[in-house]
Amino acid sequence: MRSPAPVALLLLLTSPAGAATLVVDTLGDDDGACGPANCSLREAIKDADPGDTIVFDFSALPPGEPIIVLEDPLPEIDVNNLTIDGYDCTGCGAVQESTTLAADGFDLAIGPTIDGSNLPIAPDSDLLVIAASGVTLRGLNLQSAGDAGLHFTNNGDDALVEGCLIGTDRAGLVAAANQGGGVVIVGADDVTIGPFNVISGNGLAGIRVDPGTGD
Repeated sequence: MRSPAPVALLLLLTSPAGAATLVVDTLGDDDGACGPANCSLREAIKDADPGDTIVFDFSALPPGEPIIVLEDPLPEIDVNNLTIDGYDCTGCGAVQESTTLAADGFDLAIGPTIDGSNLPIAPDSDLLVIAASGVTLRGLNLQSAGDAGLHFTNNGDDALVEGCLIGTDRAGLVAAANQGGGVVIVGADDVTIGPFNVISGNGLAGIRVDPGTGD
């Protein structure tokens, strides 16, 4: 009797999709989908997946300061390991990370401004709410929020904020207060604020860590 032929089993494994780079190319506060020809910061945050990076390219716009004026609070950042990299900003002029220590005066040149001057002075009028872990924010100017510039919730662990101007103008010289404070941490662990941040001129504390928050 002939023995049955061996049966080969082929397992098809679907690997996770690679991380994407979303390019914000408008200063408008549009609320649709992030497309290749028009993508606002709001749309990029809504469309981002875990591990993605948001960068900026305003080279097709008329010359001027790269200021994104919000009409409503931005959606919460709710995907892990998202990076918003203001230092990766074409059309923002000469953008660079600081190469000097604080004692010698920072020489950073900031990326885009996120401006909340059109938001009401009220709770939840934050500029950026971080509700996911491993988020990195770099090279941003966060000013004039109705509440906090940055708000980390209890899911916003293991975050990094570096090279940001929070509560000042783009030069870091004139107050542009975030009314509820510069950075508010509520329940999040291991949030690193630094290096090379300027947090000044805010309506309440520059950095506020609420009871129950970890490191």
